[in-house]
Amino acid sequence: MTQIYLARHGETEWNAVRRVQGWTDIPLSAQGVTQAEALGERLGRVSITAVYSSDLGRAMETARPAAERHGLSVTPLKELREKRFGDWEGLTQTELERDYTALWHRYHSERDLNALVPNGETWPQVQSRMARALMTILRDHPGPDDAVLVVGHGGSGRVFILEALQAALPTLLRLHLDNASLSRLDFHGKADSRVVLLNDTSHLDHLDGADL
Repeated sequence: MTQIYLARHGETEWNAVRRVQGWTDIPLSAQGVTQAEALGERLGRVSITAVYSSDLGRAMETARPAAERHGLSVTPLKELREKRFGDWEGLTQTELERDYTALWHRYHSERDLNALVPNGETWPQVQSRMARALMTILRDHPGPDDAVLVVGHGGSGRVFILEALQAALPTLLRLHLDNASLSRLDFHGKADSRVVLLNDTSHLDHLDGADL
C-alpha cells in the first residue's frame, strides 16, 4: 500500500485578502510559515519516505520543514500546480465581478467547469495533469510501505482527492481544503483507493489567529 499525505500550502498574503493566485508565485506570509512549521512537526511523527511538491514557492516552502525532519529533499512537480487562472490572477472577487461580469457569473454562479479564463485552464485540463502526477508518484512509490507527502494547492488538491475517490469532476465543488491542512489517501494501486483523512487542521489549533 502507498499512503499519500496531501497537504495544502500555508497561508499567503493573497490568501488573506482573497486575491486569485493561480500560477503567480506568491510566498508564504508570516502566518503561513508558522503553519508550515506546525505541519512539519506533525508529520515528524510519520515515517515519510518521499516528499513531492508543486514547484511554486508557497508549496515548496510548506513542504520543506517536513522534508528536513526526515532528512529528505523536496521533489518539485509542475503537474501539481494550482489551476492556472491567467488574466484573473492578482484580482479580487470584487474586481472580477466588475471587470468580467458574464464570465464570472458563468464560472462562480453557474459552476461551469469548462469556463475558460483568458490565458488560463479549465478544470478538465487540471484533472488531466493531476492524474498524471498521481500516476508518477504511484509508479515510483508502489509500496508496500511507502508514505509520500504531496504538497499542493486548494483547487488542484481537491482534484487530486477525486482521483482517490474515483469521483466525477463536479464533486470538487463539494470539497474544501484549508491552508496547511492534511489529508491522507491510501492506494493499493490506482484502482483501489480510500480517503481516510480529509482537511484535518488539528495541528494548527494552538496557533494564534488560526482561521479554521
